[in-house]
Order: sequence, then C-alpha cells, then structure tokens
Amino acid sequence: MPFLLVLISSVINAQVTKELPANTERGLNVSLYSRCWQDSDAEISHGGLLERPVLTAGDPQHVTKPGAVLVYAKRFSRAVLEHQTQTQPARHPDQEILYVVSGKGWVQGGERRANIEDGTAVLLPPDMPHTIANTGSQPMEILIVTEAPKAGFKPRADMLVHYVRELPVTHISHWSYAVRWLFKEEDGLANLSNLLIVTQDGMTIGSPHAHIPLWEEVWYKIEDDAFMFVGSEVRKMPNGCGYIAPPDAQTPHSVINVTDKPTRYFYFAYYKLDKK
Repeated sequence: MPFLLVLISSVINAQVTKELPANTERGLNVSLYSRCWQDSDAEISHGGLLERPVLTAGDPQHVTKPGAVLVYAKRFSRAVLEHQTQTQPARHPDQEILYVVSGKGWVQGGERRANIEDGTAVLLPPDMPHTIANTGSQPMEILIVTEAPKAGFKPRADMLVHYVRELPVTHISHWSYAVRWLFKEEDGLANLSNLLIVTQDGMTIGSPHAHIPLWEEVWYKIEDDAFMFVGSEVRKMPNGCGYIAPPDAQTPHSVINVTDKPTRYFYFAYYKLDKK
C-alpha cells in the first residue's frame, strides 16, 4: 500500500473510538448511585437536628439499594436545625465534617466556639463534645459527612473551622471546575482525601471521565439545579440531590450547567490507592 494511503488509514483508525454500550445494555442503574435527601426518612440526631441521609455505607460494585455506595465515608446527610434553637451536647466515636448551606449561629467543639454561617466548614474530631446553635430567624441547613476512623488514626486535638469566603480558587479542573479546598488529608481527615466546594461557570460541562475501583467521588448540588451525565444518560440534578461516580473504570461522568450564571457543588472524594 502506498505510503500516503497507509498514513491516511492510520489517522482514521486513530480517530475511531469504540462506542460505550448504553447503561441498560451494561446493566448500570444510575438510580442506585444517586439520591436526594427528600427520598429518605427523617431522624433526630444530636438532640435537635432533623437529619436525612443522602448516601450511606455499602458496596459500590454491587449496590443493593439506592444510595448505599460509600466505603471511605460512612454516611452523608442533610440536616436542619430550627431557628433560635441549639442541639444537645453530643460526642461520638465517628469524625464529623459539617458544611453550613444556609443560616447563622455558632458551633462549640471542645474548648473552642466559632461563629458559623452559609459557607462554613467544620471538622469535629472523634469523641469531641460539640453543640450547634442556630441564632437566626430561619432554619439552618447543614451537610454532614461522617468518617469512621480506622485503627491507628491520630485525630486532631482541636476543632477546625474554614470559611469559603476566605478560601481562594486554587485551580480549574476538568475544563470548568473552579476548586476551593475545604479540608485536605493534612487537616486531619480520617479516610477521605479531600472535601471541596466546586464552582462551575454558566453554559459549561466538566470533562467526562471514568474512575477506577476503590475511588470514591461524590457530587451534591447546592444552590439551584444542574444536570449530571453518567454513562449514556443525562439526568436532572436538583438542589438537594447527589451521586457517586460509579467506580468501574468504564462509566464516564460529569456535571453540566445549562444556565447563564455560575453554580456550586459540594464535593468529597477518596482517591489514593496506597492509603491504608
């Protein structure tokens, strides 16, 4: 074959990719990997929080019920504290990370008390007595990520508080994700690699990509609605709904903002394969 034809053939073959089978052909039920807080029953926790789980512990390779997909986080919930109330002093063996979506008040962790408002992230080490107060005139909305520390974990000695308004955008990831780090491993996370607030500009999509087994990446929509892209499907992603990217090394995922203004997501992940 003449050299030119060989070259053209090579270029054409390089540009042809194998089409991924549809989710239904692969037996991938996206509804098992996504959930909204409205779909779960309410529980009372901390002596005052009305808490509803979004995602819970399970096996992401063999999901048996919607949202039971977490391995490195133990539980991810959305909670409400009524106005002008506070929780009872609580302590438990699990580590908790709080993110205040709306409302204002204070949190007491050990000997430290800090003001909280929308955009406040709080890391509460295991067995630390803590109280949350809502001093505002509206209900306070809080996201809670729970970690069950493994043997040998050395927790922080103090409560750590970060405010989104004080955090810089460190980089742009996957085409359109402006990243603010809430907490990193060195801040005292027990199992997770990081927690972020991700801002996505209007009329953009994140670069679709897949995750290998043992990776845990969760997206949760705050502030308005968006769309999630998982495998062969695009689904609405309303405020209050989240999903885990199926860790099967073949399902691309992304989030899409079809509005003309920026929007935000709460995000947490585990992605270090050498972490014990």
